[in-house]
Amino acid sequence: MATSRLRFALGAWLLALLAAPWGGAAAGSGADYRSVKTVDGMSVYFSVTSAESIRQHFRKHSAERKMHGGPPDVPHVHHIMVTVVDRSSDRRVADAHVTARLIVPARDLSSRRRPLEPMKIGDAVSYGSYVAMGVFGTYRVNVTVEIPGKPALHTSFLYDHEPAGHGR
Repeated sequence: MATSRLRFALGAWLLALLAAPWGGAAAGSGADYRSVKTVDGMSVYFSVTSAESIRQHFRKHSAERKMHGGPPDVPHVHHIMVTVVDRSSDRRVADAHVTARLIVPARDLSSRRRPLEPMKIGDAVSYGSYVAMGVFGTYRVNVTVEIPGKPALHTSFLYDHEPAGHGR
């Protein structure tokens, strides 16, 4: 019974992230951000949620609070998530190796490439990790998706990390 509730809660959280409108760069001080791009027949969905938001909205011992070792309790840390969907079959890609590299605003400094861990919720797979965004401004997040037997996919997303109360 607890497993069913856990799967339902995780599925509801994931659906909430994926069901909202998708757009371009968005402001974020803790609010969720989502975007989607199509590359070589694959839809790449990207979302950002503050670690603070995850700590506030999910029980301490919930699966969401345990993912990737749990949300760090430090300022300006966010959870990034990527979901890859094959447009020809409308199925999620579950066997990809996904990485992200953040480009720091106005400094053209790049973080190291960070692997995004697979997150399986029922039969649905997405990829995610916590990342530090210690500088306010627009981050470029370069995403690489490697699917066995296919050329690597590359795309990038913009995310505006702004102080609380300064969102668009």
